Amino acid sequence: MDEATKVVTFMKSLRDGPVKTYLFREYPSTLEAAITLAMHEELSLR
Repeated sequence: MDEATKVVTFMKSLRDGPVKTYLFREYPSTLEAAITLAMHEELSLR
């Protein structure tokens, strides 16, 4: 699976909310960057 497909799959698995909005605004270039952004404590929905 190529990197773009991994990022799209990761993005589709997110629920609507601040994390998804932030990731779409930031346009991470790699899956690792997307995961790092999603895991920021202030954006976490945990």
